[in-house]
Amino acid sequence: FLKTTVKIINSIVTDNYMQIFVVSMHDSSIRRQHITDEFGKQGLSWIFFDALNHQQGLAKAAQIGVEIREDLLSGSEIGCFMSHVAIWQQVVESKTAYAAVFEDDVYLGGDADKYLNHEQWLAGIGGLVKLETMLVPCLLAKKVKKIDANRQLQRLYSCHWGTAGYIVSYAVAQKLLTYVQRRTALAPIDDLMFEYFRKETATPIYQMVPAISIQDKVLHEHNQKFDSLVEDERTEKRRNTDNQRRLPEKTKLGLHQKAARELKRLQRQCSPDNIKRITAQKLAPRSEETVAFK
Repeated sequence: FLKTTVKIINSIVTDNYMQIFVVSMHDSSIRRQHITDEFGKQGLSWIFFDALNHQQGLAKAAQIGVEIREDLLSGSEIGCFMSHVAIWQQVVESKTAYAAVFEDDVYLGGDADKYLNHEQWLAGIGGLVKLETMLVPCLLAKKVKKIDANRQLQRLYSCHWGTAGYIVSYAVAQKLLTYVQRRTALAPIDDLMFEYFRKETATPIYQMVPAISIQDKVLHEHNQKFDSLVEDERTEKRRNTDNQRRLPEKTKLGLHQKAARELKRLQRQCSPDNIKRITAQKLAPRSEETVAFK
């Protein structure tokens, strides 16, 4: 199974259009047919990335130097997390400019092909764009970057869960890989990307408004077509830990290492560029909005 996945992934080459990945278990025939119908009707080209299971996720983590504590993540969460990490790795190794990453239970907006068949509209953007909505309030910048008459980008200033639709650039994929390799354990993939990574690296993350993707469980809340093993295990995991989940401490350092780290941190914080960036972020007008799907 792993050999098949590597063969598929390594066949991708950098091209003039955006590379589209859909994370899907290799035997999920119903979900794959759903994607074939949903993406096919918009003339999109995509590649199914064979999602990793629990043990394959652990093997992949060991291979690329990501340390995982299984008391923090369920088996399905580990497989899901490392599937996304493996895609970031492929983006970096193949020097792909942009990749759109989806999960196999999504629905697309009516004109999604306009934004997924080329990347020109991403010029000047930091490289991480959330395409989906969970239909819950989130904090967005009032300043708008217009894409066209129908859609715009607004910087995301709070966590907006879900990894069923996002675009990552080559540069941000590099940053994400480095970030996860420096952790001794991990939060679920959506928590890490849109909460911890966003806060700790100050990487700009933009929300597409209205969103062009939405998960089945959100769109059809009371009549879901697809069950979610990740969600079921996540709920059970949180119940067993009394709803406590936090990002663990980083690798322990010696006294001299800590002193050197703190000196570098102070130098970064006091740099003119960083002061300018922090001031701009604090002054940026924001509003709480529920991102629509269209």
